[in-house]
Amino acid sequence: MSRLLIIDDDTDVRESIGRMLRSAGYTVHTAPSGEEGFTMARDGAFDVILSDMRMSGISGLDVLRKLREHRVDSVFIIMTGFGTIDTAVEAMKLGAVDFVQKPFFRDELLMRVRAAAERRQLARQVDLLQRHIRAGGPLDALIGESVPALNCAALTESLLENELFGHGKGAFTGAEGARAGLIEHASGGTLFLDEIGTMSKALQAKLLRALEAGEVRRIGENDSRRIDVRFVAATNVDLQGAVDSGEFRNDLYYRLNLHRIHMPPLRERTGDLRLLVDHFLEKYGAANGVECCGEEAWGLLAAYSYPGNVRQLEHIIQRAVAIARGPQLEPDDLPEEVVAPATAAPAPEGSVAAARERADRETIVATLARHGGEIGAAARELQVSRTTMWRLMKKYGIANP
Repeated sequence: MSRLLIIDDDTDVRESIGRMLRSAGYTVHTAPSGEEGFTMARDGAFDVILSDMRMSGISGLDVLRKLREHRVDSVFIIMTGFGTIDTAVEAMKLGAVDFVQKPFFRDELLMRVRAAAERRQLARQVDLLQRHIRAGGPLDALIGESVPALNCAALTESLLENELFGHGKGAFTGAEGARAGLIEHASGGTLFLDEIGTMSKALQAKLLRALEAGEVRRIGENDSRRIDVRFVAATNVDLQGAVDSGEFRNDLYYRLNLHRIHMPPLRERTGDLRLLVDHFLEKYGAANGVECCGEEAWGLLAAYSYPGNVRQLEHIIQRAVAIARGPQLEPDDLPEEVVAPATAAPAPEGSVAAARERADRETIVATLARHGGEIGAAARELQVSRTTMWRLMKKYGIANP
């Protein structure tokens, strides 16, 4: 989670904001003056800095100016109860990404901090990518690097519009201050829109204007603001079909479709599977002491078709790690759909494969009989896991004793 620094000489305000942001999961540090805040920000590595404008000693703008002189690239948000257009413009010229007027609502502040943290994360990822490519590093090392995304399917139309375009002060009940949308925040960079095929026709029209005119207008305001954004969009629906049926604007489709990347389903990208499994094990395994995937479990994962693609694979690994009893994943840790897929068609009668299947079935039946139908004991004799034993019984149509 992002590291935040709050600079405010009002103890009550400083502690109140700190509690609010800590409860949202952020790591929060505080400074009671501009001088101390500057020292902490210069010597520390903070993702987002929230600073009051007017303080005894040096002001929030002075802190911002000094940090930029020292090339500190933390994202900066100015807070003030005495805001004017001139001070907001000055703060933005110095590099502040947002300007928050006190008093503010909790949800408004959290939304702005989240947007600022995502902006910082995006800048880091772009810098990492540029340095990695300049160094000639392999692209597979970048698998799993996250990029801030707005999921268009996860929000109602009104919330999605507010997230994208922002709002002016008084635009709706509770809008005590103006807020920039994600398109403005991404100006000079890239914005990723996931599930764009679910966007309403009305929002499609507004997004098209942003693309064509290079400007956006916040909800409730009359003036437009210039933006320079690279849009990357993704969808799991056939957009060309949606255009043909009138569900998606053809002009927006052609504006977005300047460079198309078709991502085949995971079952057609078997070479990516090992990289993805290793990534998800690194992501979820450390907290549970799981370090790798056993060969038998890997064989089952490699043979599965993944109708839910990468998201399903991530869920499978996350679940397996949670119930694993050792440092590596075993077949017993995998879900039933992986270890016991739909039974394949039987081998042709008279073939070598058919003979092998009959022999395997007879061996399993005999072993179960020797152990009185106790599956665990039969699995140990055959030197397979209990889960694999269940899978073989299902494959050969052997009834559960």
